[in-house]
Amino acid sequence: MKEVSCMLSGITAQTLGRYQEATRMVEETMSRLASGTADLGSGDKIRVGRINNTIHTLQAAHKVVKQNQDLLESALAGTDAITAVVNKMKEVATEAQDDQLTSNQRQALMDEYNELAKEIDYVAKNTEYDGTELIDGTFGTKSFIIDGVSVDQSVSVELGDLTWSGLQLGGYTDDQGIIVVTSKLDTVTDAQDAVARLEASLATLEGERSNQLAKIERFDFTISHMERMISINEESIASINDFDEASEMAKLTSYRIEQQTAIALMAQAQQLSANVLHLLQG
Repeated sequence: MKEVSCMLSGITAQTLGRYQEATRMVEETMSRLASGTADLGSGDKIRVGRINNTIHTLQAAHKVVKQNQDLLESALAGTDAITAVVNKMKEVATEAQDDQLTSNQRQALMDEYNELAKEIDYVAKNTEYDGTELIDGTFGTKSFIIDGVSVDQSVSVELGDLTWSGLQLGGYTDDQGIIVVTSKLDTVTDAQDAVARLEASLATLEGERSNQLAKIERFDFTISHMERMISINEESIASINDFDEASEMAKLTSYRIEQQTAIALMAQAQQLSANVLHLLQG
């Protein structure tokens, strides 16, 4: 009697363990079905963590590059505005080279020229990005680091002085120490000098614009590459985390069958134990 009882108790305990394990697996599978999250192994979890680190590095670098591209586009907008003003001033100065102008006509051209000169400084001193003045001569050269997955890259941005004096349209002292007065249209000779200086300033502006545009276009490629790399890595994570609902449903069915089987076995063991006890007592 004792041996039979021990045997039945062992069967019941073993079956109970199977039932508890099946129940745990049912709960985990139902949780995954509810959340739509795949059950990753340790290797896949390490891969996901590594890829996420790559994505975060690329996203941080993308932000830095985009900010500097926006800065350059702001500078380019200011440069283009000043270029338009200087072109207009050149038209006025060219007209002022006419020695047949009346004093009133020349004065009108001088007034227009002087007002346009003020606009150059206004634009130069009010072209900024995130509180930083860009083309008033205070920016100079600034470097920033583009973090890479394997190698970092240092990039420099240089912006010139596009103010009235920075373009040498105002008064300045040249390399030989000679004082050059501000450009004006008081006489035909003054107008001729102004045209020459305006043409030189237009060349300076074109050089600035070319440098700015070259960096902007380079950053276009950098940003496009980073966005593609981010997308590829996100797709990789999605692939690793791909949730196979059909497979999970099949597992759930299997675990529930194990549950039911264990319940049936425990019931049979209990019934057998009762029958044996009844026979022995009879």
